[in-house]
Amino acid sequence: MEQALLTVRFKVLDSASGEVSITPEEGKIRLANSHNQPIPIEISPYRFTVVASETVTGSVYLPSTHHLKNLSQFSVKMYHENGSLVGETTTNEKGQYNLRAPMNGSYTVEAWREGYKKAQASVNTKETKVAPGMVVYVGDFNEDDKINTEDIVKIARSFEKSPLNELSIFDVDANGQIDLYDVVAVARNFLK
Repeated sequence: MEQALLTVRFKVLDSASGEVSITPEEGKIRLANSHNQPIPIEISPYRFTVVASETVTGSVYLPSTHHLKNLSQFSVKMYHENGSLVGETTTNEKGQYNLRAPMNGSYTVEAWREGYKKAQASVNTKETKVAPGMVVYVGDFNEDDKINTEDIVKIARSFEKSPLNELSIFDVDANGQIDLYDVVAVARNFLK
């Protein structure tokens, strides 16, 4: 692994962008080895581009009837208005996330976790840096973006089974068992 001989730190003004060039002056930089003998150096300009970006923050919520306390590991993706994916992250325990928008504009933020219906919110970074809260509904086990009879049947077939491996998505309240509380939580979201 290479180690840096020189580190240059600078601060870019908020929302600033453009090209930066660093050109060291001849004779102003001297490198020496551990015996204080000069090390020859070649000085050349270094150019790089600074791109303005914005931080978009937001949160994922569950309906108040759902008792899951840990909202971590929801996948959050942000798409530019042209449809390109510009960032992705996961939520923390409180359901919060931060994403970097590469430029001002309109974005769609999408949240999802296995067993949950996808939620979306729109944010325009020219106006705000906070995306509207997204309510996610548990129960979309077949990932068809609906919570319907097929999903109820899937959780009913897992009723009172041990929530190991592939069945863990049916333990929606994360209490270590697939029970009536899980079925009721999904039933409350029926047809959402």
